[in-house]
Amino acid sequence: MVFKKLIFRLVTIAGLFSASLFSQENKAVIDYVVIGNEIDGSSITKKQLTSVFKSEKNYWKNGNKVIIVLPSTKNELINSVASQVYKMSVAGMQKFWVGLVFQGNATTPHSCETDEETIKFIEKNKGSIGFVSLKSIEKIKNLVIEVK
Repeated sequence: MVFKKLIFRLVTIAGLFSASLFSQENKAVIDYVVIGNEIDGSSITKKQLTSVFKSEKNYWKNGNKVIIVLPSTKNELINSVASQVYKMSVAGMQKFWVGLVFQGNATTPHSCETDEETIKFIEKNKGSIGFVSLKSIEKIKNLVIEVK
């Protein structure tokens, strides 16, 4: 029951995209959903999403610190996130983050190897936001909200 309450409190934001939906920019299949815990509301625009994941926003309007959770290099979503959210390769995305952290403009994002690890981390950390694969949608099915 406690687990169900935690899942219910988990707010998903980037929308559920079917495996057949293609991104207009690069014709790649969108195979993930973005989830978050106590962020600004239950929806977000694509522009806001990109801004958050490029560390252009440090705090949500509700005062929670933005905690970025990215797939690790062992996670199957890493290529999709790099190309579709950052518009670059995995190596380019890693260089982007090294630059931000080295300049003192951001803290290193948390990385997770599995959807389960991502879900558990986000459940425990208010203000966190990250990606899970469509195959995990059953675990958070009732919480998906489409991106504006």
